[in-house]
Amino acid sequence: SLNNQSAGAVSGQQSVQLNVGQLINTGGGSVYAKNSLGLKDTGLLNNDQGTLRSDGTLVLSAASLGNTAGSVTSSGASSLTVDGSVVNRGGQILGDSTLVLTSGSLDNSQNGRIASNGLTLTTGTFDNQQGGRLTSTGTLQLDAGLVNNSDAGRIASAMALTAVVTGLNQTNDGRLYSNSDVSLDLNNGVLNNDGGLITAPGQLLLKNLNAVSNRSGEISSANGFTLTATSLDNTAGSVLSDKALIVRVDQLLTNLRGLVSGNGIDLTANELNNNSGSLSSDADLLVNVTGQLSSRSGELTSAGNTTLNALSLDNAAGQVMADRFLKLVITETIDNQAGTLGAGQGIDIGAASLDNRQSGALVTDGQLTLKLTGALDNRAGGSLQAKGLMDLSSKTLDNRGGRIAAQNLLIVHSDSVDNRGGSIRAEKGLQLFVDALDNSQTGLSASQKGLINSNAGLELVGTHLDNQNGLLNAAGLMQLQVDSALNGSGRIASQADMVANIANLTQQGGELVAQGNLTLTGKTLDNQAGGLVGSTKALKIDVTDIDNKAGELSSQIGVDIIGQTLDNSNGGKVLAGTALGLTVARVINLNKGLLFGNTLRLDGARLDNAGGTLASQKDMSIDVSGALDNSGGLLSSEAGLTVNAASLQNAAGSLSSADALSVTTTGALENQAGSVTTDATLTLTSASLDNSQAGKLAGKGATRVTTGNFDNSQGGRLTSSDTLQLTAGKVINQSAGRIASALTLTASVTSLDQQGGELFSNTSLSLDLNNGHLNNQGGLINAPDVLLLKNLNGVANQNGEISSAKAFTLNVDSLDNSGGKLLSSQALTLIVNKALSNIKGTISAAALNTRSDSLDNTEGLISSRAALDLTVNTALTNVKGTLIGDGDVTLSAATADNGLGQIASKQNLNAQIGSLRQLGGQMLAQGTLTLRGDALDNRQNGFIGATQALDINVTDIDNRGGELSSQDVITLTGQQLNNSDNGQVLAQKALTLNVAQVTNRGNGLLSSKAGLTLVGSTLDSVPSKLWVSTCLQRSITLKA
Repeated sequence: SLNNQSAGAVSGQQSVQLNVGQLINTGGGSVYAKNSLGLKDTGLLNNDQGTLRSDGTLVLSAASLGNTAGSVTSSGASSLTVDGSVVNRGGQILGDSTLVLTSGSLDNSQNGRIASNGLTLTTGTFDNQQGGRLTSTGTLQLDAGLVNNSDAGRIASAMALTAVVTGLNQTNDGRLYSNSDVSLDLNNGVLNNDGGLITAPGQLLLKNLNAVSNRSGEISSANGFTLTATSLDNTAGSVLSDKALIVRVDQLLTNLRGLVSGNGIDLTANELNNNSGSLSSDADLLVNVTGQLSSRSGELTSAGNTTLNALSLDNAAGQVMADRFLKLVITETIDNQAGTLGAGQGIDIGAASLDNRQSGALVTDGQLTLKLTGALDNRAGGSLQAKGLMDLSSKTLDNRGGRIAAQNLLIVHSDSVDNRGGSIRAEKGLQLFVDALDNSQTGLSASQKGLINSNAGLELVGTHLDNQNGLLNAAGLMQLQVDSALNGSGRIASQADMVANIANLTQQGGELVAQGNLTLTGKTLDNQAGGLVGSTKALKIDVTDIDNKAGELSSQIGVDIIGQTLDNSNGGKVLAGTALGLTVARVINLNKGLLFGNTLRLDGARLDNAGGTLASQKDMSIDVSGALDNSGGLLSSEAGLTVNAASLQNAAGSLSSADALSVTTTGALENQAGSVTTDATLTLTSASLDNSQAGKLAGKGATRVTTGNFDNSQGGRLTSSDTLQLTAGKVINQSAGRIASALTLTASVTSLDQQGGELFSNTSLSLDLNNGHLNNQGGLINAPDVLLLKNLNGVANQNGEISSAKAFTLNVDSLDNSGGKLLSSQALTLIVNKALSNIKGTISAAALNTRSDSLDNTEGLISSRAALDLTVNTALTNVKGTLIGDGDVTLSAATADNGLGQIASKQNLNAQIGSLRQLGGQMLAQGTLTLRGDALDNRQNGFIGATQALDINVTDIDNRGGELSSQDVITLTGQQLNNSDNGQVLAQKALTLNVAQVTNRGNGLLSSKAGLTLVGSTLDSVPSKLWVSTCLQRSITLKA
């Protein structure tokens, strides 16, 4: 208890220590220490009015001391031992010279002051605690039983001090010292120097020590000495020698906050507690501890070599140092939290485990060797540094927030290493033989993040690497061999070559890069979301499954990838400065994926490039055994492009090249709204081809397309700026489809349906239908040069056009040209085995030769700028139609209907028509006109006329209301002529009628200006006219 009554105060400009059983300090009591005040009250201490004051060191220990209103004051060393009968309470026992006090008991506590110039004290129990002073300016001889010099007690002499006691207690700054020699004989008693001082500048002789407590005390000498004891407690104490110091402790040596110092220390103990203490040697330091060595916040240092042998070492916040070599042989654990293990020339440590947390440090200018059978914990600022080789071996290594740095080679052997927030660096090479390495830095700020770095080569051999948000870097060759690696948002980099054998690599947003060559082998690679595998030089990847969605695989030189699958979708990039080689079973390059190389080669089973891009500056070769899907995608080469696949889907996609382009598919090629173009030759081979929906197939060089069914409808384009060769099955070229070439176009198909489509060449065109059907409704087939149409079956050319500037032949089974055009600037030969329909159509040529089974030219036009040769096996229908030739016209038909139509020749017309019906129609010739047949119906203003001779030889002629006229002679031959109802037969020259029966009623007119000859059996001409010019002969001969 502490009362400190009345105006009591406790104060100290330096340390004040009160250890009391009961303190009253009555009156104007005060506790003060200017130097040290230690107070230990084990009984009643009453200082009545007293003041306990120390301007120096004070040791006071009381069992009972009154010192009422006394003042115990000491300006120097003083020792007062009070044991019952001597009470210096509140008093002062002061002396500047030695004081010798002998009594049964002496209580000099509570700043009791006993001082003199030379002092001899003989007593039993001597209580000098709590600032007691026993001092001498001369010699001091003390013979006592138990001496309590605690609490700033002083036993001191200016000259030799000799003490023979059965026990000495000078805790809390008790001092026993001399300016000369000190000899202390404990008679196997206990020495308690806690907070005390035992010192001699001369010889220090310690005899018969048992248990020694030097807590906060000092035992020192300028000369070498030996301290041998059963136990030593040097807590906050000092054991000092300016020369060699030998310490032998059978049991526990406690140096808590203590100091053991000498010029060479040899220390042996069963157990050593150096917490906050110091063992310091100006030469070598040798410490042998059978049990535990604890040096928390302590120091074990030497100017030479430091050698520690112990069961365990606790150096938390401590220092174990050597100017030369440090060697630790620790059976169990080393705790170096916030501690330092350092040496100038080298460190060799062997232990079960090392805890180097909280900024613990192992540091040396030489080699560091650390061999642990258990864990190395280097967390929270722990540091391992060596200028020489560093060789670390442990079961586990936790370097979270720690630092490991070697200016030479660094070798690490461990089952697991955790480097989160840690730093591992090596200047001349780093070898990591670690099963599980965690270098992830996720969730850490930039200042907290750690790394693994080598300024030379780096080798990692292990099972698992976690480098998420981390950095693994090497200036030299990097070699990685692990089963799995996580590198999400992390960076694994080499400024030279890298060889990585990683079975399973996941690095979404991470980087695996090398400034030299990079070789990556493994089973899986997840490089999504901004991941990068890249090199300045060659990049080789041999990984079974690669996921590069929104990632990048790149090299400034060549990239060679081998695997089963590569998914490069969603903006993924595979980039090569030179050659890009892909030997991958399935490549998925969807949605803006990019594969690019100076050259590009792909060998695999399947390519999915929907919305993706494959591009090269030079040749590109794609060879897949399965499907190629390029829907909305791009295959582009600035040189040649070769594509081989089982099938190609290029809907809205593009294949392009500056040099030759070759596409071969064993199955279908789908190019709806797609584009296959080249600035050079184009070769396309497929089982079928769909180029509809504005698909584009174009070559600026010779173009060859070989396929099965070909759909080029809905604006499809197959074009060539050179020649075009098309070999196909069924071709659909409808709805603005176009098949065209600048030079010769050769097409061999089984059918062609191009309703509204175009097939043309700027030079020659050859179309072989292989006896198939041609549907050119609303379409165009054109060639300014040779047009060769072969093996056509039926042709539908309604509203279509088949034309050529040169002569061509159209030989078909049937032809419907209704509303269509068949045009030739030269001769046109038209052979139709069955019906020819030209309703509202046009058939025109410089010369026209037509053969058909039937011909319907209703409202149509068949014209020739030269001769017209028209043969119809059966019916010819020319209602409102036109058959016209600028040259001779030759017409042959079984029947003909020319109602309101026109059959004309600008020269001669020769018609052989079995039955001609042309109500309101016209048959004209500017030359001669010859008509042969069985029947002629020329009624309703029908007109047959010739500028030159008109010769009609028809069995039955009905010309009622019609006109037969000539500017020259007319010869009519037949069985019957009915010219009634205003019918007219008008000849500017002779008119000869060789007709058996002539009926000329109802204002019929037979007129000739150069004679009329009628040879027949009957003439019925009432009331019609027979008119002959007056200057000519009229002759009528009728035979029965």
